[in-house]
Amino acid sequence: MSNAQELTNLIDGAFAMAEKLRPGWGLEQYLREKGEEITGPAPSKLVSIGKVCEMLSVSRTYLWQLVKRGALPTVRLGKRRLFCLADIE
Repeated sequence: MSNAQELTNLIDGAFAMAEKLRPGWGLEQYLREKGEEITGPAPSKLVSIGKVCEMLSVSRTYLWQLVKRGALPTVRLGKRRLFCLADIE
C-alpha cells in the first residue's frame, strides 16, 4: 500500500471515529477537543508533501516556494501540513 493510500485511509478512519464519538461533529471539532489544531478547510481528500511533489513533478524545495508565495494553499492537521487534492488538480 502506498503512503498516499495509507494517509487517505487514516484520514477516512479519523472522520469515521469523529462521527461515532460525536454524531454531527466533523474531524475539525474532534481534533480541537483533543487539543489539536486544523487550519483551513477540512477536505475529505488530503495528500502529503511527497505525493504532491510526485504529482507535479517538482522538488520539495520548489513546492515550499509555491506555498510560501501563496500559490498553493495547505491544510494543517495537527502537526502535519497537507494539501487538498482539489487544489492540486
